Amino acid sequence: LGIVKVFLDGEKLAEKALDFNLFERGTLSKKGVLQKIWNDPWVRVGDIVKIDAYFENAGELLVTGEFKGEIYMGNRLVEVAESEELEVPVGKTVVMSAYFRPELPGQYVVKGQVIYGGTTTETEESFISVNPGQVTIGPRGTDYIVIGLAIIAIFIIIIWLKGKLKRGTR
Repeated sequence: LGIVKVFLDGEKLAEKALDFNLFERGTLSKKGVLQKIWNDPWVRVGDIVKIDAYFENAGELLVTGEFKGEIYMGNRLVEVAESEELEVPVGKTVVMSAYFRPELPGQYVVKGQVIYGGTTTETEESFISVNPGQVTIGPRGTDYIVIGLAIIAIFIIIIWLKGKLKRGTR
């Protein structure tokens, strides 16, 4: 039990007896757990892949954290994906999202951690299989217009030639 007094410019505004505890600095712990990293496992070249990191604040203090994921193709680091920094209340799990756009087909590995309160979580992994972009077979939109005009032109020429032949045989 202690007495709490509130002052403003030397004038006492309030006084109240309250129960509270004073802890030495460092008594309350910061502890976070990266539960998993999730992303769509099958994408195409050029797709934007959303990478979600599920982070739980298992400590006793509010923490601010940020997901950082290293993305590898084989042994080669191709990109670092980062989320925005988020506050995580005690006992809560938040999803921290980062984004990646693969430029080549193949297998990718995301190795990520959450950095929070001056420390990092254990590393978790996820995998992304990237297929080549969609192959266009057949005409594109503008090709339909050209093909249509060519067909109309051929019909006009055929009709014109038929008319010329009929006039020529009379």
